Amino acid sequence: MAKTLKNTFCFCGSTKIYEQCCAPFHFGLKNAQTAEELMRSRYSAYVQKLDQYIQKTWHPSSRPVVIENAEPHLKWLGLTIVQTYSCSDTEAYVEFVACYRVGGGPAQKMQELSRFVYEQEQWFYIDGSFVE
Repeated sequence: MAKTLKNTFCFCGSTKIYEQCCAPFHFGLKNAQTAEELMRSRYSAYVQKLDQYIQKTWHPSSRPVVIENAEPHLKWLGLTIVQTYSCSDTEAYVEFVACYRVGGGPAQKMQELSRFVYEQEQWFYIDGSFVE
């Protein structure tokens, strides 16, 4: 599971220390209260290659059997939340931009509109579509 990173700013782009931001989610101490919190914690989990957390927070209806962090030289550089859209108390969308680099290559970005649902007292990622 996640290693403790004392006094390190969280990977998700918040201004909080990791231990006070995404770590409680990663260690199973609490569930995300909003779709944006879940999005941030999932990004932070991708940075740290916490595949179990990513799988646990993926809705069973669309969850892959295996999480593939296939590119060993991929380095996540940062997350920006563009906008959060709440459709209801149980459905929301989060649009984000994530920057990354593969090996020594140039920085690249992916922009996605992700869909989340709230069930069984927790938020789940359902799916996403790339934004151009």
